[in-house]
Amino acid sequence: MKKIKKIISGILIIALSAAMAAVVYASDYSVSMEAGETETLSFSCENIYGFEGEFSITGDTDVFSLDADYVFWYSTKSSGSNYLADTCTASAQITSTDSASAGDSCTVTLKYYTFNINGIESGPYTKTWTVTVAEEETTTKAEEETTTKAEEETTTKASEDETTKASEETTEASDVSPETGEPVDYSSLKAAIEAANELRNSSELGSLWDDLILAIDEAADLLTSENQSDVDAMTETLNSLVEQINTLLEESNANGTAVTEVEVEPTYSFCNITAHKLFIVLFFVSLALNIALVILLVLAYKRKKKNRTPLVNYDISDDDTSPYESLDPDEK
Repeated sequence: MKKIKKIISGILIIALSAAMAAVVYASDYSVSMEAGETETLSFSCENIYGFEGEFSITGDTDVFSLDADYVFWYSTKSSGSNYLADTCTASAQITSTDSASAGDSCTVTLKYYTFNINGIESGPYTKTWTVTVAEEETTTKAEEETTTKAEEETTTKASEDETTKASEETTEASDVSPETGEPVDYSSLKAAIEAANELRNSSELGSLWDDLILAIDEAADLLTSENQSDVDAMTETLNSLVEQINTLLEESNANGTAVTEVEVEPTYSFCNITAHKLFIVLFFVSLALNIALVILLVLAYKRKKKNRTPLVNYDISDDDTSPYESLDPDEK
């Protein structure tokens, strides 16, 4: 009976040990990745004052490489003079080579200790990641990028075509008269503007000059009016003004006389030459008056100086006569 109990106890102990071993070596996380990729493995431990740990890798180490630093951390969170518990995050990067095959795997283990407020450590503890290379998808990444790029180019081209078409339609619409539905002819108006501009520097236009200036400005505005009737009317007005001016100039050249300017109030900025001449006349008049005034002042000064001579005859020899000469000898 005692032997049976011992056997049963031994079996239970073995079963319990196997269960604990299974728990210890069970993977905490599973990571799937493709060949040539890099994944980040991270673990956070909360409500601690200190942390110390190290990552290690086992398995297909010729296919996988681990990039991790030794972790040593302590809480800097405080309230007054007391340190507070905080969270520590430990991380590592695992990379598979381009030559990795589907099914290749490795195990990454983090062995760590934690510390309480008094600096007393607990542990060791472990966290494990099982990393496996996944099977390749039917569509490779390069093919996906090529397809996406082709779709983007197609979309861009279609957008550009629509923009170009809309621009052309807008241009065509802007050249069509809403009244007649036919393209507006600006050629005659442009020719009239050029002819009018050739006469802008002439000073013998008389009263027609103001009309010509206004007509040129109005004609320039009509170049985008989309109104054929207004364009034709302004063309006729400009040609009429140019013809009148040319006729006056021809008559002036034939008769040998200059075209007489008509006194018309100009509607544009101009220089009043008559006023400038008046300033010169006023200058010389003022100069003459100033000279006359100076001459009068000089004559008045000389006349005043001449009047200062005494009217009584005076001989200086009278000053040498003794006061007793006029007295009788008996009086001396």
